Amino acid sequence: MGDGLKPQNNLECLQSGSACGNVIIRPATEADAAFVHNMMCQLETMEFDYPSFLQRFSRQLHNPNYTCLIAESGGLPAGVINLKIEAHLHHECPTAEICELVVDARARGGGIGTKLVQRALRIAREAGCEVLELSSNGSRTDAHRLYERLGLSKTHWHMTMPLEQEER
Repeated sequence: MGDGLKPQNNLECLQSGSACGNVIIRPATEADAAFVHNMMCQLETMEFDYPSFLQRFSRQLHNPNYTCLIAESGGLPAGVINLKIEAHLHHECPTAEICELVVDARARGGGIGTKLVQRALRIAREAGCEVLELSSNGSRTDAHRLYERLGLSKTHWHMTMPLEQEER
């Protein structure tokens, strides 16, 4: 690949980190479950239970408050964004939240994350949202640079507390 030639196949596109031509962004479907599961496992560096994940994924695909989009590069899925739009009591208009954004590790640096966020922004604006929000782990400095470059800023604290699950 260092010879200046264009990648010859779809896998080379992902491995080179280039967009390899047009990036197509489309709605996720049930057929994308394995890819989205893999992306969530990459995001959290852990293996999620697949049957449990499938239930959550299916519920969200059928929930009109969520929009899950897949970015394809070179004909292969390369990234996913999951957007939630809902009303809050402390906002006059709906808010949009990027719940998850993951670009496959082999495709990062090619502009796919930017294209996914730009599409989410367009959807949020069309829905009349007044703000786009997201939370990001403090260690994800590359993601933070992307978000700041796209116009997002740090305005709130995001706090969490793990809850112990009661035995059933």
